[in-house]
Amino acid sequence: MRSVLELNALPDGVHDLTREEYDLVDRVNFSRLKWMERSPAHYLHQLTARDAEDTDARQRGRAVSMAVYEPQRFRSSCVVWTGKARRGKEWEEFVDKYPDSEILTVDMHEKAVSIAYAARSCAMAAPYLSGGKGEQTLIWTHVVPEINGMPGYSIRCKGRLDFIANIGALVDLKNTKDGSLDGFGRQCGQYLSHVQAAFYVDGYKAALGKVLPYVIVAVEPEAPFVTQVYEVPLDILQVGREKYMGWLDRLNMCNRDNDFPGYAKAPMPLTLPHWLMPRIFEEAI
Repeated sequence: MRSVLELNALPDGVHDLTREEYDLVDRVNFSRLKWMERSPAHYLHQLTARDAEDTDARQRGRAVSMAVYEPQRFRSSCVVWTGKARRGKEWEEFVDKYPDSEILTVDMHEKAVSIAYAARSCAMAAPYLSGGKGEQTLIWTHVVPEINGMPGYSIRCKGRLDFIANIGALVDLKNTKDGSLDGFGRQCGQYLSHVQAAFYVDGYKAALGKVLPYVIVAVEPEAPFVTQVYEVPLDILQVGREKYMGWLDRLNMCNRDNDFPGYAKAPMPLTLPHWLMPRIFEEAI
């Protein structure tokens, strides 16, 4: 494993780093930057908060990504625990026996295999999954030049790309309860997936000088494991671009002033949801 000094001296570009090495790279990443949408105070808290403990959901996500993008590594790196409770002497002995493996429950393994089979056998998804590199670290510098006397700035950024397809695309795998056009669109809006897409597309261009399309492979994690491919269009990328650039502008000011405020610095007039307002007016009449 490379030292922190070596990792933070890496040039802008794409690097094959372990997850542990990626976490040590001192740059702004999307998972923390998106907290600027709530407030700078929430962003600052995420910088100093301890990483959450590993959960079944995170483990399932890793297993599915590996099974879809790197099936050979999935077969060699994952072992299945067939016992009941993941505790006790038998469990501890099993963990000690496979210290470098991803230990999955029977259900986790079966689900990952089913999702991978559905995605890789889908005719529209296959071209994006048949060859490429998974879990790649993208490092770049976001530069804003001086404009009309306004000082410019630069912020060092990073991202963990799901997959860079050989056909020339940044590919993101999403498990979704509803992969339909309307259902998945709502999910992307809720989780700011379009902002992440713009962040990575622009980061790849800044680091390598190339613009690659951003493709989402959406798979429903329950039978019949329907798979749908979504290409993120330019107008949606522009909406995401404006959002993340606004976050970075505000982050630059917070860093400059060493001030990470919450929602507002002065008392604010209370507002209510728009759907509640007509009811209040009707009751007042």
